[in-house]
Amino acid sequence: MNGGDQRIPAPTLLSSLQSAFSSRDRSTKRERDDMSALGTGKGLLEIGKFAVYVAVPVALTYAVATENKTFQKIMGLKPYVVYPPEGPKPPSPEELRERAREIARKNKTN
Repeated sequence: MNGGDQRIPAPTLLSSLQSAFSSRDRSTKRERDDMSALGTGKGLLEIGKFAVYVAVPVALTYAVATENKTFQKIMGLKPYVVYPPEGPKPPSPEELRERAREIARKNKTN
């Protein structure tokens, strides 16, 4: 080694890192497995919950969308378009022209 070079030899660096990490983690393998998110029982529970959360909406959508009778029954429960009551029909264009002529005659006479 040169005088200004302060490198640590590789075997010494590796052993110091191993001892640092092994001293910090003193838990047993069983404790680590119990604490992990995917432990033996916890992992299966999480997978099961996810499967239910995904399967229920998909199954309901399929059941409603593919059965025409069910879809019609659900759509018929609440009226989605409510039209106002029918009022009087507007006058035809001929009637409007005749009214306009009458109004024009009255204005000429006044």
